Amino acid sequence: MRLFPHPSHGSVTPSVTAQWRAQPSDAEVLLDVEWCIDDPAALIHWPPKSGVEFAERLWHSTCGELFLATRDGAYVECHYSPSGHYAHYLLTTTRGPLQRLEWPVPQVHVTRTPTTTQWRIGQRLPNLGFTARGAVTLVLKLNDQSTLYWAAHHPAVQPDFHDQSGWIDLWSP
Repeated sequence: MRLFPHPSHGSVTPSVTAQWRAQPSDAEVLLDVEWCIDDPAALIHWPPKSGVEFAERLWHSTCGELFLATRDGAYVECHYSPSGHYAHYLLTTTRGPLQRLEWPVPQVHVTRTPTTTQWRIGQRLPNLGFTARGAVTLVLKLNDQSTLYWAAHHPAVQPDFHDQSGWIDLWSP
């Protein structure tokens, strides 16, 4: 699926696609998410590779985000950096306090050429009563320090991945 930059960004050079597979069961959801970014002008600032470990505030740099709604109205927000850093949070209200989730460490694979980056996450998530609704998004920090926000749908005037009216079915319910 093609992801689109928020309309407030005007014309931008990178192009982004995302693919995902979800295998939900009563106990867990197995996720495989891949972002493919074509950046022939080398505009994107890529964080340096590090170990796969928890880190805060990943949305301030280039990172993939995954949002998953639960049947009780809460949602999970997952962040994945191409550096290897990740974070998982539960939010009980829109943009509510972030409750850190101690979940399994994701598998992170990044393949780069001079113009293209393929970045894949394999993740086993305990099933918190997820619905199929959610969003696969991307934050790109550019070398000029500006930020681009990518999603399948942007319903708001300002970029807002928490706006559930922009979410889609990530798998067949």
